Amino acid sequence: MNGLRILLMLMLSSVLVLLCGCSGGGGSTPSAEEEPNPDPTTGFVPENPGEDPSPDMIPVDELDRLFPNLPPDPGEAGKQTLEGIDADGDGVRDDVQRWIYRRYPNDELKRKAMLRYAKALQASIVNVDRDSRDQVRARVLDGFRAERCARLAFGGVDQFDLIDEVAEAVREVQFQMLNTQERVIADLTVDAKFSGQVVGAEEWTCTDPIR
Repeated sequence: MNGLRILLMLMLSSVLVLLCGCSGGGGSTPSAEEEPNPDPTTGFVPENPGEDPSPDMIPVDELDRLFPNLPPDPGEAGKQTLEGIDADGDGVRDDVQRWIYRRYPNDELKRKAMLRYAKALQASIVNVDRDSRDQVRARVLDGFRAERCARLAFGGVDQFDLIDEVAEAVREVQFQMLNTQERVIADLTVDAKFSGQVVGAEEWTCTDPIR
């Protein structure tokens, strides 16, 4: 009788393991569906893919109607190189430019502010391998100043006014800009070259407000 009871308990344990997908150690093994998908152009699999922080934006057809002179979306071709595609030569990748216009279709000052920030970030990452530490410093300071100017464009009392919307806008643009492994590595290289440098407050003051 005891043998039958033990056998039944073992069978029940096996069924429970199958139902819950548990291993003997109490942990669960992630399925293939839970693994982050690699970037189709680079094979890059981020450790923590996260979620796109961008809010809902106007549809693409509405963007093209409102701003017919914008360059076309480069699609996957825009991810093939570090520089990406900048058909109109304004210093901002076309995919990022279009994203900023979709994000701020009704606010020219905010558009200009984030385009300036994106341009500074683009210059930093595409030139980092050939830039000296001093050149990296100058480009990073351009980004700092762009962020300060954005505070005014977003309605700050002055450029020292901390605005949550600006911090979120910068994070959103960074998410769009650093969308391949090569671009993430370039940005990390910028950080490494800039690391340890002392910056005076006057060096990153907004001297050219958005108009």
